[in-house]
Amino acid sequence: MTLMKLVVIACGLLLIGAAWWSATMNAKAADWPETRGVIALSEHRQATDGDNDSVRIEFDYEVAGQRHRGTTVSYAGLPAQSGEKAALVARYPVGREVKVYYDAADPGRAVLERAPSRAWMAAALMGLVLVALGLFRDI
Repeated sequence: MTLMKLVVIACGLLLIGAAWWSATMNAKAADWPETRGVIALSEHRQATDGDNDSVRIEFDYEVAGQRHRGTTVSYAGLPAQSGEKAALVARYPVGREVKVYYDAADPGRAVLERAPSRAWMAAALMGLVLVALGLFRDI
């Protein structure tokens, strides 16, 4: 087996693992209790090349008298397109009161959106294709 085949298979397995983690965390978050929180930071940084822009959203919340700061909007992932990223930041402006869903077993783990998503399926499918290519094709 060539090095290239191993790299392709490894990338496929990483995608499958990431998809599994995303689906598992999203399913767990569906049962988490909620509390109120406030958006503390909300920014969309556009790169000069237009391809590598980023979103950063942070929120403060309190559970059992303990203050926390969360950074996870959704376990389904962030939007890929710049316009969708800008819309996400617009939906969570600094100072906005929000529902925060937190893990009762680990209140420092929280998320803003817990709606079911099938986005993980695309990553899993891509991962399976890469594994199959690595195993059954000459690369």
